[in-house]
Amino acid sequence: MSATEIEDHIRNYTVWQRPTWPLGTFGTQGRRLHQEPVEDLFDVFGCPSREKGACAPKTPEARAMRTMKLHHPVTRAKVKARYKELVKRFHPDIHGGDRTTEEKLRVIIDAYKTLMNCLNA
Repeated sequence: MSATEIEDHIRNYTVWQRPTWPLGTFGTQGRRLHQEPVEDLFDVFGCPSREKGACAPKTPEARAMRTMKLHHPVTRAKVKARYKELVKRFHPDIHGGDRTTEEKLRVIIDAYKTLMNCLNA
């Protein structure tokens, strides 16, 4: 046997002669296995209650990250880009002066200020 044939045989033997796919996909169609967030039923991630708001972030920085739907690591450029995206989406002028979007925009602005203050420190 040649070296490549030996390597192919070893790789095939390692997976018990069964087909394999890249991590996170299923089959050759490339469908994602986990498209939705994992539900924490057994308190693996520290959130024992399933009630809405029960696992609210404890620090202003964490609340700001959740408001802007950002994840660590965060840079100033990422925060600014996300802020611009959210302002364009929730600006009251786009929605005909709707008060619900105006309040959401205020929360976004406060979150942006909080994150930028943290990044400046």
